[in-house]
Amino acid sequence: MKFRKNINSTLFFALIILSANAQDPELSQYYNSPLYTNPAFAGLSGGNRVALNYRNQWQGNFISYAAAFDANLPKINSGLGVLVFSDQISQGTIQTNSALLSYAFHTKLNYDWTMSFGLQAGLQQRQVDWNKLLFADAINPINGVPGSTKEKTPGNASVLYPNFNTGAIAYSDKAFVGLAVHNLTRPNNSFNGYNGDGSRLATRITMHGGIVLKPNPKIKDLIISPNILLMVQNRFTQVNLGFYISKHNFLTGIWYRQTAHNGDALIAMIGFKKNNFKFCYSYDFTISSQQWANPGSHELSLIWVFFKGDRYGQKDFSKISCYGFR
Repeated sequence: MKFRKNINSTLFFALIILSANAQDPELSQYYNSPLYTNPAFAGLSGGNRVALNYRNQWQGNFISYAAAFDANLPKINSGLGVLVFSDQISQGTIQTNSALLSYAFHTKLNYDWTMSFGLQAGLQQRQVDWNKLLFADAINPINGVPGSTKEKTPGNASVLYPNFNTGAIAYSDKAFVGLAVHNLTRPNNSFNGYNGDGSRLATRITMHGGIVLKPNPKIKDLIISPNILLMVQNRFTQVNLGFYISKHNFLTGIWYRQTAHNGDALIAMIGFKKNNFKFCYSYDFTISSQQWANPGSHELSLIWVFFKGDRYGQKDFSKISCYGFR
């Protein structure tokens, strides 16, 4: 039974690799990987920020790593950042690596609202380990023992291409809203050099926003932040709806994720923050029909912010007030 399950999984991921339309990796803790969610987040911590993320989805079938650094430059109302991202499917059968630079310009709209405009550019590499793939014609129909396949190897096992993203965020002390567009030029990531339908990475559009509530003025450190994220990429649509709660050094939150056709997961998060450090763990409880095979996903994040903007004697209006971004 275990062997049969492994064969089914391998065939499933082979179909993913050979399918027409690629999809970007997702993170449940999207505000704990700000530069991946929206380039306009660069510099919005009010200081220098390091963000580390790890996601293990569906029992290791999808593993993602992210490391980012961004700095606030108050003298020029700007932020700079760098993001490194790696996504592995089926124990590295297919892997995508990214290295991107971010720039954001921050400007006051009025007394209450600030705007940030961001650009992101860099290189992405996509590679496949053909030896890890198992095709239907390689399986002995009698005993199930895998053998050789007649499938032809791709022209290139690795492709390298530039990619460009952009975004904008408007925020005040009580609300925030953002829009990001990734894969602006729809780069060709085909291993065979094919330039037809499905050979290009689809544009990913992300809209996100929320409000910041302090329900009890007598409890100064209690914050509740309902928020929503809508993501569209080709025929894939996803909505995340939930909220953060912050009290003293502790964080928690819960979200419901809906895909185009059905409810996908319930996401529960718990975290701890001390001074400028924040650590969070979340678990995706799968509620779709895939629950029997893919019970859930684990995700970890660590954020460290240092050298706050006011240390330099600058008037810092670039720090977003919602704790969830720091």
